[in-house]
Amino acid sequence: MNAIKNNTEITHVELSKKTKLGKTTINNNIQELKELKLIQRIGSERKGYWSISTKN
Repeated sequence: MNAIKNNTEITHVELSKKTKLGKTTINNNIQELKELKLIQRIGSERKGYWSISTKN
C-alpha cells in the first residue's frame, strides 16, 4: 500500500515491477483491498488514480 500512497497514479504493471511480485499476485491483492474498501480506483485503468480510504 505504501507504493500506492507514494504514487496514486501507479499501474498494476508498475506495482509488479516495483514489488517484484507477479501480475496475478498484484491483481489478487488489489482486488482484496478493493473488497475491504481500503482503496478505490477513480477513473480509467490508464488515466485514473488510486484513492485510499482514510477510515481505520
